[in-house]
Amino acid sequence: MKTKILFIAGFIIFCLLAVFFYADQPGGSGGNISPTVYTAGNNDEGEACYWTGTNQTPTIIDPTVGGYANSIFIYNNKIYTAGKNDQGQACFWTGSSQTPTILDTISGTMASSIFVYNNTVYTAGYNNRWQPCYWTGSSQTPTILVPIVEGGYAGSIFVYNGTVYTAGLDHNNHACYWTGSSQTPTILDPEGVSEAYSIFVYNNTVYTAGTNNQGQACFWTGSSQTPTILDSSKGGCAFSIFVYNNIVYTAGVNDQGQACYWTGSSQTPAILDPTEGGCAYSIFIYNNTVYTAGVNDQGQACYWTGSSQTPIILDPTVGGYAHSIFVR
Repeated sequence: MKTKILFIAGFIIFCLLAVFFYADQPGGSGGNISPTVYTAGNNDEGEACYWTGTNQTPTIIDPTVGGYANSIFIYNNKIYTAGKNDQGQACFWTGSSQTPTILDTISGTMASSIFVYNNTVYTAGYNNRWQPCYWTGSSQTPTILVPIVEGGYAGSIFVYNGTVYTAGLDHNNHACYWTGSSQTPTILDPEGVSEAYSIFVYNNTVYTAGTNNQGQACFWTGSSQTPTILDSSKGGCAFSIFVYNNIVYTAGVNDQGQACYWTGSSQTPAILDPTEGGCAYSIFIYNNTVYTAGVNDQGQACYWTGSSQTPIILDPTVGGYAHSIFVR
């Protein structure tokens, strides 16, 4: 009997630990616990910040105008945001501290994306020579992905099974992604000008979203140079990608200038703002619910839940934007 009780107790503890671990992963489930939405960007004063839930009073992480919060990630109950400070230096912030970790001491650099894996912070962007790169932890010596000066940019980062994946644009203006520290990218579109804005790895497959050389919103699966076209007309863009339960979700703007997201390969998006001028910059799926962040047609920072066209306004004054979203 004692052995059986100990087994049951151990099994319950294991289940609880599994729930807590999974809940901290992108797209994880927190059971019946109501999730909290975190969004990062800039308020109407031009200050780098992040919002928690529906609170319209953001946490200011750079009180001087000129900083940017481009990306947000939650890990072990800590909030990490990446961007640049008011001095134009690539950096990331931990929690509500207004003292960032400086990644490049020279002005004119940027951290575009952040990911935390096994207690290590990874940030992607470009250094003071406009070279695509990523930083590991607080090191100011980045991993250079293109050795050529003004060689493109790395706009998105994802770490999967210990391997770093970054997506962006190479020195030939081709959409691409890099695996690890290799300076030889996987070219996704070898013709004309194209861009990969976002990357996600799911079941050992790399997914990237952006625009092809025809100016069409699309996403690529693996190393295939044949994208899935989301908007057959020119002018749309897929800024963010997320894979959940084997379904690909992409967010951005269609050729009509409407904030939207696409599910799978469907070219009929869920329109989030029917008026031209809005944009969905970031997407996250949690417990089968789609969350997207951006700006509405009034120029207000906001996020949408599901396909509702009534956004949660984060900054009622025109001029702010929500560039990144994370739900847990």
